[in-house]
Amino acid sequence: MFRETLGFKRKKLGPEHRSTLVTMGNLADTLTDEGKYSEAEQLVRETLQTEQRTLGPDHTDTLSTTMGLAQVLRKGSL
Repeated sequence: MFRETLGFKRKKLGPEHRSTLVTMGNLADTLTDEGKYSEAEQLVRETLQTEQRTLGPDHTDTLSTTMGLAQVLRKGSL
């Protein structure tokens, strides 16, 4: 369901829209829970790059996504 929603949001709202980025995070969380760490990592890195470019490196959303990446990397290494 998140994949379909993400495709719709990317098309209708654009890849930099806040709602699109939130959906990317939700999908990454789901992938992490499913043990699909590589796919989750790729999605979180894409989200992080977009946030760093559009919001800046010190924005709270960017910092939260950085923590999310750390969690994916930690879980993937266990």
